Amino acid sequence: MVKEKNDYILIDFTGLIKAMFNSLWFLIAVGVLGAVLTYAVGYIYTSNIQYTPMYSSTVKLYSTSAYSSASRTASTQMNDYYEIMRTRRVANQVISDFNLNMTYREFTGQISRSMVTDTNMMYITVMFPNAEVGKEILDDLITVTSAYALEIMGTIPVEVYDEAQVAERPSNVPVLPTKKLLVFGFAGSFLLAFLIVLFLFLSDNKVRTSEDVKAESKLDVLSAVLDKKNKKSPGINKASMQSLYGELRMIKPDAKTICFYTFSDENKGSVIKDYLSFLTEAGKKAVYLDTEITNPKWGIEVSEESKNSLNDYLEGKVNDIAKITSKDDGGNYIKPVQANNTIELLTGNSFDTLIDKLRSEYDVILVDTAPFAYSAEAKVIRGKFDVTIVVAQLGKTKREDCASLSNSFKENELDGVIVTNVKGNIKKKAFKREYGRFMGLY
Repeated sequence: MVKEKNDYILIDFTGLIKAMFNSLWFLIAVGVLGAVLTYAVGYIYTSNIQYTPMYSSTVKLYSTSAYSSASRTASTQMNDYYEIMRTRRVANQVISDFNLNMTYREFTGQISRSMVTDTNMMYITVMFPNAEVGKEILDDLITVTSAYALEIMGTIPVEVYDEAQVAERPSNVPVLPTKKLLVFGFAGSFLLAFLIVLFLFLSDNKVRTSEDVKAESKLDVLSAVLDKKNKKSPGINKASMQSLYGELRMIKPDAKTICFYTFSDENKGSVIKDYLSFLTEAGKKAVYLDTEITNPKWGIEVSEESKNSLNDYLEGKVNDIAKITSKDDGGNYIKPVQANNTIELLTGNSFDTLIDKLRSEYDVILVDTAPFAYSAEAKVIRGKFDVTIVVAQLGKTKREDCASLSNSFKENELDGVIVTNVKGNIKKKAFKREYGRFMGLY
């Protein structure tokens, strides 16, 4: 991922290597898939090519001057012989002999030669749609050429030392380059997948580790919460809450009110519920106070048990805390209902009075707030609590949001951060680092 500073950009190469390593199976899978698809496309293409089967007949010629004093001119004589073979006189004679429906250029285009390196030998090849006729054409071509060469040069410069044979199979059948297709298909797909992973990494603006959260927020990580999808999360997260309790006791031993903030929706409510359950099991009298009035997570109705909401107390309709408190899942909750006069309710004297009453009745008050980015109600109550904690969700909270939320508070107004959605194997060191030494994992 890329971190932009004032006049330069930092690239986390260690993180990049880890991302590539973690994506290795994806890269290999894409490479294999690309190789298979490339081969399949090549196979279908070659299978559907329309072509005329051409059979090649080859005769092997030897220079007659190889052992004479003129042996130095052997290659020249073979070149002369080949050029005589391609003359119109010879070509037209062969075309006439076989009554071929071909022009001079078409006929000579089917004739080719190859020299045998460091020898006085030459191969002459003729391509023709009929194998037997092609062999006969080549024989006639050699006979006519030799007669014309004798007439012009006074000698026949070459002799046949290996006669042409009837071809058994076409020589122009499309051949599928299997190895090349597989190699290039795999390499191309692997490179494409690599570039995709690289792009996603460089464009990633989310916090991925507790180190990221600490670097952006400039706050200490108090605890970490395991991804709820992990089967071992209940037991591990209970230990996480114990870690949080120990950290808070060291920060402010006498703290009673703990306020939780997020920039957007980062599983804050789930963390508060887990901590409430831990405190209840530990014998502490705790209450969950939800101040998100504009868009309450509980809907527009409160529980049947309490009949009243936070709004009723703040509006002066109810003075008894017990009447606005409900018990859900063994914990104490004070819930709001949706209202439009949020700021008036939270900045009035009734809210301060409520906090004072809760302090006298409960050991710990856990205050939930609206997302900092979406509502002013979270901002108007800051600074009223003993401890203020930020909740950041790995893989969701943006780096700039984490930094922005931290910068929105005064110095020393925030006490730490909790990271959620930690993934991984609890046996791995990377996982253990997310939980810290208070978890007792290492």
